[in-house]
Amino acid sequence: MRTTLAILDAVLAAVLVAGLVTAATTVIALVTGSDLVAVKHALFVVGLLLFGVAGLQWRSSIDLDADPEARHGSSIPPDGPSRLRSVLEAILPEALILPRSARVSEAAKLTLAGVVVLLFSYLMEEVFGIGV
Repeated sequence: MRTTLAILDAVLAAVLVAGLVTAATTVIALVTGSDLVAVKHALFVVGLLLFGVAGLQWRSSIDLDADPEARHGSSIPPDGPSRLRSVLEAILPEALILPRSARVSEAAKLTLAGVVVLLFSYLMEEVFGIGV
């Protein structure tokens, strides 16, 4: 059950990030007078940037696991819940709240979000024929 909830948490976070990025990119492109081809290109670039950020987070987590003293004085957030996590924990039933140790890492969620954003860009081209 915990593994299923952890995977569901990661997938929902990735889809939420990808949906927000897609909506923001679409609004910005349409407000500036661009077309959906610009949205597709922007999604591709943002997807690659998410991969880059996730890669840096993967590397940082490896370095921090090796040296626990490296956290002192760094810009890494504390282990407490974020504002969004606090709201979600207030809404969700107790059985659906995973402890921090059982959740998928933020780097994995960002990697998955990058994949979903790139998938949106790909679908815009292949399924909807935008920018072909």
